[in-house]
Amino acid sequence: MTETSTAFAALSQSKEYSRGYVMIADTLRAGALSTEGAHPAGSMNSNVTDMAKWLSACIGNGRYKGKQVLPEAYLKEATTPQMSTPSRPNPNFPAYPDIFFGDFGYAWLINSYRGHYMVQHSGDLPLFSANTTFFPTDSIGIVVLVNKFDATVPEMISSYIADRLLDLPYKNWNNLILSMKKRQSQPKQSALSQTKTPKSTPMALTADAYVGIYRDPGYGTIEIKLESEKLVATHNEKKFAFSHFSENTFSANVPGGRLRFMIDANKKVTAITGALEEGVKDIVFVRVK
Repeated sequence: MTETSTAFAALSQSKEYSRGYVMIADTLRAGALSTEGAHPAGSMNSNVTDMAKWLSACIGNGRYKGKQVLPEAYLKEATTPQMSTPSRPNPNFPAYPDIFFGDFGYAWLINSYRGHYMVQHSGDLPLFSANTTFFPTDSIGIVVLVNKFDATVPEMISSYIADRLLDLPYKNWNNLILSMKKRQSQPKQSALSQTKTPKSTPMALTADAYVGIYRDPGYGTIEIKLESEKLVATHNEKKFAFSHFSENTFSANVPGGRLRFMIDANKKVTAITGALEEGVKDIVFVRVK
């Protein structure tokens, strides 16, 4: 695996590395590469050629081109359920009733996919997403690498490929996921339409009133600064898109698309709240005095 490295900074030193993109105001824009990365959670750099070699070894009981490169006993143990998780469908991926269970091996998610034993793991960073899947009893391995933050896309592509290779009945994953997202967004849209104020509504306070450091024990720090008479935001020292929407609500490049400032009876900003991760309640970042 000559094109694979474990230091995130090494990505930009590769001969031909992928540029990551973000969606801002319905426009795809190139993002800035981090020099630090996410350490063990996402600092592996590779390409489909090297990943195919690795998956070949995983499917072949640890052997690659006749050489044992991974211990067979370890590989079997790693892809066998070691920890039980709630046996229910993934709420973000409408595969039911085709995917059952969801146990963990050694960092591998183990499922029954439409009657086939599936080992897989997905992951994403602000600019990239990936899905690695293999079917040990079918000798099939699939890796999908995407240069945008959206874990659903590589999982969907992987499912299309798996259905073809396993000769399974056609399933329109794109329509299924779009329908699911529309159903999920309907209550939110309804609630938003009742409380939404016009975009022209000015900020409730002067810009400097929002400046400060806001902290959550688990999600770190959001810092709001005033630069050239414009409010800018950083999350854990990384800038993200941030612009005024209405009153105390700002559009932001976060999963919920909005960040809202909380104000007390004395018209002092006390916190920032918003959805920084899908599937959880809004995170509250309390202002640091």
